[in-house]
Amino acid sequence: MIVGSGFLVIDVSFREQILKELEARGVELHGVKDEKVVFLAEGENAMELKARMDSLQRIEGVQGVYLTYFSLEDHKKEEEPG
Repeated sequence: MIVGSGFLVIDVSFREQILKELEARGVELHGVKDEKVVFLAEGENAMELKARMDSLQRIEGVQGVYLTYFSLEDHKKEEEPG
């Protein structure tokens, strides 16, 4: 699982519709102020997370999607001989 966070720049006249759409998509919201919306999203892998970020850009009223943090994929460590 990969976690990414960032912010959206939105047209404030679409704020309520955008917030409802983000909630419906399972995007966690961590702050809304003026034209900025801070979010946290998850994906099974980097490609899925990228697809989710790309889809946010297509929501009506979203002017920009800016990823500020993402986790690296969790690789299971091989057990070392004891």
